[in-house]
Amino acid sequence: MKRRHTRAELAELLGVAEAPPVPVAVAVAPEPALEPAPWPATPEELFVMWSAARAEANLAYDAWCARPGTAGYAVYRAAEDRADAAEASLAGFAATA
Repeated sequence: MKRRHTRAELAELLGVAEAPPVPVAVAVAPEPALEPAPWPATPEELFVMWSAARAEANLAYDAWCARPGTAGYAVYRAAEDRADAAEASLAGFAATA
C-alpha cells in the first residue's frame, strides 16, 4: 500500500508555499421544539392501537417463519416491540383509570 503524502510534502513537490489551514465555521440550525403527540382520549382508542400492532406482529412472525432470515426476524422484532409498547400504554391507562 502506498503511503499518502502530507500537505507539506505535496506543497514541496509542487513548488508552492503551503497555505495555512483555513478554519471552517459550521452553522448549526436550532432544533425545532417538539410537541408531544396527542394522547388517545379513550381506552377504546388504545385498544384499537394495540390490536393493530398485535395483528402486525402476528403477520410479521408468520412471514419470518415462512422465510427465515435476519431481515425477516428484524421486521418481526420491530413489530413485536411496537405491540409491546402499545400493550404497556393500554395497561398504564387502565392502571390510572
